Amino acid sequence: MEKCGGQPLAAGTRPAVVMWDLNARDAPTIRRFYAELFEWEVSEPSSDRVKLAMVTCGEGGIHGVIGQAPREDEEDFGQRHAGLIVYIKVDDVASHLAKAERLGGKRIWGPTEVAPGMILAHFEDPEGHRIGLST
Repeated sequence: MEKCGGQPLAAGTRPAVVMWDLNARDAPTIRRFYAELFEWEVSEPSSDRVKLAMVTCGEGGIHGVIGQAPREDEEDFGQRHAGLIVYIKVDDVASHLAKAERLGGKRIWGPTEVAPGMILAHFEDPEGHRIGLST
């Protein structure tokens, strides 16, 4: 699977959902469940504590990742998420994060460069739904 988000957002293009991220309490079981249910290709998980596995969906679908949800005793509990998040591709993560705050949202973390040229951030909307931003 190519890097999440692909190419930068073209000038004049509206932001769009480009990736999903599911962090499960029992990531190995959930990876097997979705791989068998939908016949998706699921990579071996990364070696870090998040254990992200890339998921390749069917033609025309939005690819994603399945990782390990944080435990309450981890120092970054509350920054890392449990459950499902969608990522919206934007031209400028920092400015959209600031705009979300101006509109009543709450910054969770970021913007952070997670790979060369790939910047991510999380915020909560005014009702507390967590959303990701991506370049």
